[in-house]
Amino acid sequence: MSDLESDENKPKRWFEQRWLAVVLLLPGAIGMIGVLIYTASVEIAHNEERCPYEVVESRSVAGGGRITEERRSCQPDVSEHRWIYNAGDRPAVVLGARRLPATAFRSEDYTWSTGWSDGGIELMVENEGVDSRRFRERPEM
Repeated sequence: MSDLESDENKPKRWFEQRWLAVVLLLPGAIGMIGVLIYTASVEIAHNEERCPYEVVESRSVAGGGRITEERRSCQPDVSEHRWIYNAGDRPAVVLGARRLPATAFRSEDYTWSTGWSDGGIELMVENEGVDSRRFRERPEM
């Protein structure tokens, strides 16, 4: 009998068992697949063709042009807002976007304002209970 044959017939130690590897790795694989399915469903729901934006408000900017706020709600209790800068013949520029629980965009808990900073537009968005955001864009003038 050769050494190879004697090793094959020898019982494997507990940590060399294949079933143990399957049992330990299976929950992680199922979890990753679940996360991928959830992410895909959220992104499919927020497809612009399926769920278009609607205009909420439009404001003039001191340096010229307008900023338009748009919103959509593609999933229950979730609202997505974006702010678009339009100036003359130039293409529109999306200054920023936020997807938050719909309660974060209630009129008493939510404000946005604009200004000019370092030659560009600055958008400040404040939602109660959520970190404020400051978006900056330097469109070609």
